[in-house]
Amino acid sequence: MNLAAPQSFKVVTYLLTHDETTQLAISEETGVSLHRVHDVVKYLRDVAILREGSRQGARVILSDPVRLLDTISLHRPLSKLVTDSVRLELTNVVEAERLFANISKKQKLLYAFTCFSGLNKYIEYYINYPAIHVYSTNPERIVKTLPSGRGTVTVNTLQADLSQFEQVKNVKGLSVVPALQVVIDLFCLGAEGRDGAMKLYESLKQVRKQRAKR
Repeated sequence: MNLAAPQSFKVVTYLLTHDETTQLAISEETGVSLHRVHDVVKYLRDVAILREGSRQGARVILSDPVRLLDTISLHRPLSKLVTDSVRLELTNVVEAERLFANISKKQKLLYAFTCFSGLNKYIEYYINYPAIHVYSTNPERIVKTLPSGRGTVTVNTLQADLSQFEQVKNVKGLSVVPALQVVIDLFCLGAEGRDGAMKLYESLKQVRKQRAKR
């Protein structure tokens, strides 16, 4: 079972935002076939990430979200998605993000920041990470335009398909992947991303709880 495959990835992403659900609900909400949903759920049950619910109508409960995120990261290491890395002359991450956004706009390319560039758009985080990770519809073209230098900021362009841009958020004037995608990508980045990923994930859980009470 490859959790990074597009259809399987839709299922695990849904599970991370629905602690208790049914296979039918997953299929209907994600558009993934019931057969594929069943295969993913069975795999996750076998490795004790999901368990069966006791309430009527509940088929699966996400019992270990951290382990699910960890498993996704094993199937989808971010290093394999990096198409190129460019060290800029800049030493300020915010300036580098604006530069990338402006160049993308001029070239009429879609982009979406993730990892620490995404994290800092959703919550305040105390660690400044001098690397930008960003999805682009044409990373090869934009890399040729970025001015390289000897600064402290590195831009890492990531492979993307159009599905990556379906739910892009405009945060502080910049395009950013949804918060949950930031969580997943930080886990996929490696050990340096886990703390930030968990802080954002806990923040998302609190928001869901508040909405459920209304």
